[in-house]
Amino acid sequence: GRKPLLVWGGAGQALCLAIVPLKAILGVGPDLSNLLTVVAVIGFIVFFAVGFGPVLWVCLSEMFPSESRAASAGLASSLNWVAGIVMVTVTNALEDESWTTLKFSTFALFSLCSAIFVQVYVLETKGLNLAKSPYVMTKEELREAYALAAKQTRKLSESAHDQLLDDAQSLLGRPTESKA
Repeated sequence: GRKPLLVWGGAGQALCLAIVPLKAILGVGPDLSNLLTVVAVIGFIVFFAVGFGPVLWVCLSEMFPSESRAASAGLASSLNWVAGIVMVTVTNALEDESWTTLKFSTFALFSLCSAIFVQVYVLETKGLNLAKSPYVMTKEELREAYALAAKQTRKLSESAHDQLLDDAQSLLGRPTESKA
C-alpha cells in the first residue's frame, strides 16, 4: 500500500539525515565520517525513491474529488515546488560547514514529522475506487468502500488488510481492536 511506503520512506529519510549530526556529536574521525556521510546520503536517496518521491504524486491524484482533482492536484504540485525552492534556497544560504549539523538535524526532524503525519492522518487507499476519494466520502460511503475493498483484497497481506479495517474503524469513530 501507499501509506506504509510513505511512513517507512519518511522514517528512513529521518534516520539517514540524523547520521550526519550524530557523527559530528560523537566526534567520529575523518575517514569514518566521510564514509558515514556517503552512506547517509545514499540511504536518503533510496528511502526517498521508494517513499515520498513517487508515492506523493499517486496520493495527490487520490485525495481530491473528481470535480476538482485537476485544479487541486495542480495547486498541491505548485506548493510542493515552492517548498522545494525554499529548501534549496535555505540550504545554499547556509552553505558554511558550521551549519551542517543544524541543516541535517532540521531536515531529519521534518522527515520524521512527515512520517508521523502520514501514519496519523493519511488514509490507505489500496483497493479503493479512484472515482471517489475516501477523503470526501460520507461515513456510510466510506464504510461500504472499505468493506468492498476488504472483500476484493483477500490477496493482501494480513497487515495491509488490517490497516484498511483500522482506518475505516477510526474514521467511523469506533475503537480499533488490538491484536495480542
